[in-house]
Amino acid sequence: MMAVEKAPLEALSSVETEACLLGSLMRQNDTIDSVADTQKVLIGLAGHCESFCDAKAVRCFSVNMATWRRMFIGSMPRGTGRRELKDFVIARCRELGLKPDDDNQADAIGILAHTLKMEKIDAPWAVATFDKTALGAAA
Repeated sequence: MMAVEKAPLEALSSVETEACLLGSLMRQNDTIDSVADTQKVLIGLAGHCESFCDAKAVRCFSVNMATWRRMFIGSMPRGTGRRELKDFVIARCRELGLKPDDDNQADAIGILAHTLKMEKIDAPWAVATFDKTALGAAA
C-alpha cells in the first residue's frame, strides 16, 4: 500500500469521485442480476460519499474517466485498449515519482491530480510533462 500523508478532515475543501456510467458495467458474460447488484453498490457508495461531504460542508463532484485521463496522460487515439490506458496512467505516476501498487491506486492518483488542477492547487509532484511516445504511443 502507498504511504499517504494524512491531513485533518477539516482541511478538505472538495472531493472528486470517478463518474460511473451504468451501462459501462456490462460485460459480455455478466448476468443482469450481477450488473444490477454492482450498480446498486456503486450508486450507494456515491450517495454515501455525497452525504458525508454534505455533512462536512465539503464540495463533492464526479468526473468522467475520459476527462481525468485526458488531463493526466493526454488524449489517446480512439480504440486505445483498457490495459494500455492503465499502463499509461501507471507510467505517468512513476514519471511523477509516485509508486502505485496497482492500476487502482494509479487511477486514484490521476483523479487526485485532476481535482487539484480543478481547485487550482499546484502539487509539487505534478510538474513533470508526460512523454507517452517513450511507451510507444502515437504523439
